[in-house]
Order: sequence, then structure tokens, then C-alpha cells
Amino acid sequence: MSKKVKAANWVHEEIDVLLEEVHSNKETLFSKLGGFITQETKNSIWESITRKVNSVSKSQRTAETCKKKWIDMKYATRQNELHRAQQLKLTGGGPCSSQQRSPYDTKIIAIIGPVSVEGIPSGVDSLSATIKPAEELTTTDFQIPAGKPEGWYPPFSLSLSLRKHAYIILTPLNPTFIEKNCVLQG
Repeated sequence: MSKKVKAANWVHEEIDVLLEEVHSNKETLFSKLGGFITQETKNSIWESITRKVNSVSKSQRTAETCKKKWIDMKYATRQNELHRAQQLKLTGGGPCSSQQRSPYDTKIIAIIGPVSVEGIPSGVDSLSATIKPAEELTTTDFQIPAGKPEGWYPPFSLSLSLRKHAYIILTPLNPTFIEKNCVLQG
């Protein structure tokens, strides 16, 4: 058996080119297949990215290694942001021990979007959504103000699950409106 040769570590120039090229092709690379976007189109873009990475590299990369490096960096950025968010929520006095984002993390967040890393701003955690059996749901579970404020629209998205029992799931559409105008009980 032959030993597997370890690939050379990625250098900053390679990573910079990879991030620049992924950023310039993100609409095609991360869109759904269909219409003019085919898997062959995406593969050819990854081949093009690989050629540009290899032009600044001392070792030869493949499209698969470039794609894997992108996926690994994206995962690491999400983990770094998760750790950073947890550090910001800690109490105990003293200065925050959270580190600033690295330049690569900042570039990756610009590519994938902050919602992909930080979550939906003012969003509702699906684990804390009010889920009750339909027969237990009463009007006291939520209250809507008597007067409709300007720009009012229904504050909840209502969905019905018909698995073993019927469930009504209320999901706030505008959490800011609900925090200011409604009292949720649960």
C-alpha cells in the first residue's frame, strides 16, 4: 500500500483568491438547479476557481479540494460566530473575552449573508414557539389590541398539523409588533 501524501497547507494568497472568486460567482454557485443553472455550470465555475487558485499556488489543487476548503471555512466561521455570540451573552463583570471577527470570517459572512450565521434578526426560536393541541387553544392564549394601529396586519402565521392530533401553530410574523402591542401567554 502506498502512503497518502498530505497536501500542502493553504496559504493566504490561495484563500484570498478562493474567497474572491466564490464571492463573484455566489449567485450561480448557491442557487437552485433549474432553468439556466445546471450542475455542469456549477462544476465549470469550480474548475475556473481552481485554475485561478492554482495560478497563485505552489501546489496543485483540485476542484474538489477547493470546494471542500470553502465548505470547511464556512463551517468554521459559523462555529466562530456561535462561540462569539455565546461569549457576548455571558455575565460576571470584567471586559468581554470575545474576540473580534477575523478578516476571513468577515469575508465569508459577506458571501453567505449574516442571516446564515446569526439567524433571523428579531426572529422567534422555533423551540420556543407556542404549540398546543387545538382543543386546548383558547382566546386567552394571545390577545390582540382592540384598536388596529396604522400599518396593522395579522401578527400570526397560522398553520395546522394533522398528524396524530390536530395542532395549531402560531408563529409571530412581526415580533417587534407583538412585543409592543400584544401579550403572549403560554
